[in-house]
Amino acid sequence: MRSLFVIAGVALALSAQAAELKFVRASADIFKEPHDIVIDSEGKRLFIADMMNGTVKIVDPATLAVLGEFGEGELSYPHDVSIDQHGKLLVADTGNDRIAIYDIQSATPNRIGELHDSVSGPEGVGADSNGRVYVTNTADHTVMLLEHGRLLKIVGQYGHKPGEFIQPHDIEVGSDGKVYVGDPGNNRIQVLRRDLSVEKQIVGDGRPFSRPKYLCVDEELRLYVADQDNSAVRVLDSQGHQIAEVSEAAGKKLDRPEGVLARGKQVWVADTYNDRIILFEWK
Repeated sequence: MRSLFVIAGVALALSAQAAELKFVRASADIFKEPHDIVIDSEGKRLFIADMMNGTVKIVDPATLAVLGEFGEGELSYPHDVSIDQHGKLLVADTGNDRIAIYDIQSATPNRIGELHDSVSGPEGVGADSNGRVYVTNTADHTVMLLEHGRLLKIVGQYGHKPGEFIQPHDIEVGSDGKVYVGDPGNNRIQVLRRDLSVEKQIVGDGRPFSRPKYLCVDEELRLYVADQDNSAVRVLDSQGHQIAEVSEAAGKKLDRPEGVLARGKQVWVADTYNDRIILFEWK
């Protein structure tokens, strides 16, 4: 049995071990429509797709200070970022119809390659530990699977049925091996098996999602959803029950968030149309 309470604009579910998601800090508004967020393997750097600046910003996870940026003149409307099994940064370079690959081990990240075959308006890219890369083609309403750079499969088309998509966005691989796809045109998250067959869909617990675009699956298989047109980030447990919702921070309502990342007790949110990044912590 669950009961809800609200503290500082955050609705939380009470369980046997109640936890609170608390605001820590917000960045300066130096971004222009920031989108997806990823953290390096050492937990020392966030990489944030700063879409309208056409760059990826490197940000300190604790202070949210900008440490650097790259991609200017190379990237066009980058939306999504992910790190592959070799520690390379994959960028959904939407305006250039490609996945740009960066070596981020050096002080100044360098572009070392790209994936472009059959890529069309990509707004999501995800990778697993076995060399598989998943891409959402927003322009074609499809999902692609590549392995070691080789195209294995393309699934989907425009439509409302399971396995069909309308402008699919973020794509994430959970520790359970399942592939989670934001399907905003259908107001749902589709959960796919490793071969891209459909296992189930998630439409929100308590009220429907409204254009959910970006998401994150944490170590406990909690699903964090940037529910864009509800201007909230919603957290569902592994059974699909909503346990938290963030709708404001630092006295300001979220404005159509399009990025969320959870690692351990920390949760970062791209408050896209307020041009800022926000840090929360589970307490």
